[in-house]
Amino acid sequence: MFDVRGYHVSFANAIRRILLAEIPLMAIENVELYNNTSVMHDEFLGLRLGLIPIKVDAKLFEFQKGACCFISFINVVNNVNFFTGQVNTENNTIIFQLNVRNLPTAKENLHVYSRDLEWQPLGDQKETFPDGIAPVDGDILIAKLAPSQKIEATLYCRKGIGKDHAKFSPVAGCFYRHLTTFDLSKDKPLTAEEVEKLKTCFPKGHFKFPGDSTSDYDNERVKSLQIVNNRLESSELTFKSCPSLEEKLLITTSDDTLTCKFFISLNLCHDPKLCIFLQLLSNRLEWYQLTN
Repeated sequence: MFDVRGYHVSFANAIRRILLAEIPLMAIENVELYNNTSVMHDEFLGLRLGLIPIKVDAKLFEFQKGACCFISFINVVNNVNFFTGQVNTENNTIIFQLNVRNLPTAKENLHVYSRDLEWQPLGDQKETFPDGIAPVDGDILIAKLAPSQKIEATLYCRKGIGKDHAKFSPVAGCFYRHLTTFDLSKDKPLTAEEVEKLKTCFPKGHFKFPGDSTSDYDNERVKSLQIVNNRLESSELTFKSCPSLEEKLLITTSDDTLTCKFFISLNLCHDPKLCIFLQLLSNRLEWYQLTN
């Protein structure tokens, strides 16, 4: 999260569009599906697999021209991508195997998670990535298999950008708006009941409340209420449902300051260089951390 001061709104929009559509990532692009006896259709399974984020540095891979997102049964012949005509090498492809089967004697459904994807190193990838390549989170649910059902597939990851498909976008949410801040009125102090109401109107961490219980609030403790982080404001402005709070909370909107918020996928946190362009926007960018 950062503030942009003195720039036109189009500048913040340019940052937003770059984050959404121009940062390359690796994602599952083609699926060789050999067997799928689950209740999930082949196409749905392929699209679901494509949205699993892969934790790897995309700068170490090259683009494949002509790649497209769909599921196929026969995709690779002699290690050549049938649809792009390019050879699958350690420089442009990551391969995973998914072989999961529920036992015929099982009494419950088997949950298939992203941790069930087995990385198959190509060339010298094992030396390049000694820690291995895996999904960002191993607890992403892919499918549920009833007894005797199974899924057998080979997954091919390609390099792409969000402009081509949303699965390549590293940003979960990305937006900007004029900075809105809140302040407490000094002429109209809050009552203990209004302090309790604030806890339901603002996210945790916005205010520093005087105690855990409001039953024994006195005037001095109510006066000790502080605003800790003004950038956690509630966009719904739910406090307006309480007329007394609306009179005692002062709202200020800055026309000269845009606050930009974006939530980057965890698979980019290990490589901050992907956002290096943000550091080139001069010292007018002021960063604020939302959470610890």
